[in-house]
Amino acid sequence: MATSDSRAIPWVIEQQTVVKHQLLRSYMATWMNILWAQQELLRRPPHLIYVDGFAGPGEYWKTDEKTEKVDGSPIIVGKIANDLMKGNRKIDIIAFDAHKVTVNHLAPLLNAINTKQQAWEVTHEDFSTGAKGLMDKLAARLGRDYPTFFFIDPFGYSDFPMTLLAEILKHERTEVFVTFMTYDIVRFMVKPDAEKKMVELFGTEEYKEHAQKCKTAEERVNFISTLYRRQLVGMAKAKHVFGFRVNTPGQEGRARYFLFHASNHIKALKEMKNAMDRTSEQEFKFEAIGVGEDNQLDLFVATPEKLVKAALLVLVEKAPGGKMEYSKIENWAYERTSGVARNIKAALVELEKEGKVKIERKPKQKTNTVVDGAVVEFTPSLGL
Repeated sequence: MATSDSRAIPWVIEQQTVVKHQLLRSYMATWMNILWAQQELLRRPPHLIYVDGFAGPGEYWKTDEKTEKVDGSPIIVGKIANDLMKGNRKIDIIAFDAHKVTVNHLAPLLNAINTKQQAWEVTHEDFSTGAKGLMDKLAARLGRDYPTFFFIDPFGYSDFPMTLLAEILKHERTEVFVTFMTYDIVRFMVKPDAEKKMVELFGTEEYKEHAQKCKTAEERVNFISTLYRRQLVGMAKAKHVFGFRVNTPGQEGRARYFLFHASNHIKALKEMKNAMDRTSEQEFKFEAIGVGEDNQLDLFVATPEKLVKAALLVLVEKAPGGKMEYSKIENWAYERTSGVARNIKAALVELEKEGKVKIERKPKQKTNTVVDGAVVEFTPSLGL
């Protein structure tokens, strides 16, 4: 996370950062395992790239007592890589930070754990400039478009413009994971001197429409979060985008920030959402954000389980012939609802018990769940 040169290094970690790091730790282990194994299966060089856009000092004090330290994101990823690396597997770790004192603290920490002589580097450069140079290098690697994960975790809302994210996501096997500071954005987007940064952030002046369309802070959060997701899909051309609301204590029910994951493969979205489901804590609880028929994000849903069930029933009903393969239903639901596999399967089994759908399972498939190969059929005789 970005900081200023005047802040003591290291500083005490914020609990919301702890939660983000738990999610990053869970996902990156899966990401490395899957992609390295896939490359090896296809007899390609097993080579991955991790980019930390606002890297921070690499370590933090765990509490105000300052008796114990915890790792920052570049160190977390480096240690995971060390545990999973074998044979000729490689991972480049590229960390950017705009503050020299932070870079000077992080660099020796990362170097100390680079026991397998990988291409790990810490660069004193703002993320926007550094990432543009990196993308030029990646574009020059003809036939070697290595899977790349960008962790973009700024302190505020500048230096990761939508135009840059669009450039990053041109690469088929690239993902971005962005901290979207809704609390700060809502506070500052009304100020004239923030206009340039806001236009860069969203890639459009549409954010200004909040003045006419929103009456409350909650409506503004919904509006800008929906706009940001829409821009990731429309302007940045990400094929799959999902948002996570992080409930923050002391914010009177408001989320201080959201996390957006954008990729070009449904498998990446599903694994990130699964990681969220595994690591969500009660205090700083992740909430997967569903997407309504009007492409508006459902940010404040009291009973998401019911919405998942209702959405699946409508989906199957509208499918050609009222039938749909389970694998297609699952992919759709991961991207459009707040559910993960266990929620999706449970919802379909409930609908089957209620007589609203019929599930055609293959021989030997269990009747208390739904798996790939099954076909779900809407039963219009009973309907809703």
